[in-house]
Amino acid sequence: LTIVPILLTARTQIADVEKEVFVRQFAATACASEKVTNVLAQPINSQCWAAPMEISTTRFGKVTIDAEDILLFPHGLLGYEDNQHWVLLADAENPAVGWLQSVSRPGLAMAVVSPRRFVDGFQLRVDRAELAGLQLGKEDRAYVLTLLSNHEGALTTNLRAPVVINLQRRLGRQVVTSDEQPLQHLLAASPVSLRKSA
Repeated sequence: LTIVPILLTARTQIADVEKEVFVRQFAATACASEKVTNVLAQPINSQCWAAPMEISTTRFGKVTIDAEDILLFPHGLLGYEDNQHWVLLADAENPAVGWLQSVSRPGLAMAVVSPRRFVDGFQLRVDRAELAGLQLGKEDRAYVLTLLSNHEGALTTNLRAPVVINLQRRLGRQVVTSDEQPLQHLLAASPVSLRKSA
């Protein structure tokens, strides 16, 4: 899955305590046999937290992930604001497609692509306030993905509301561009079959 980098010049100073708390609580299930009583007091890089975890998904069945694979979207995604924890999965059959899978909601997975792969010269134009909370610094790279959908028998991608991810901090946000991008940019006249595999 190719993703589009954008460089930023300003540094934000927002702590990601919420994500660490969630990762610790989620990872605690892997440590139950060790009778860990104070989840938040344990070092995040201990062997216990590094153990792989299994999440249930409707589309892919059981998927094994590491705690570090979890992406925190503090504001969720548009229409799914209560779903803040996601993992990005590669598609086993189509290298152009990835999947944003909700960690807590098995039936919620969204197909995503790199817009640059389908739109020549694509550039993200967004107000800096839209990127608040991603903790992007001068040297950080943000990655941009757009959501796929089947619109009236055609495969389209939403260039107006892309997803921006800071992979170093494991933080993401769906933003609204400051220029007039299409909500349904046509990719294929007849939808490509999106296989149920990752």
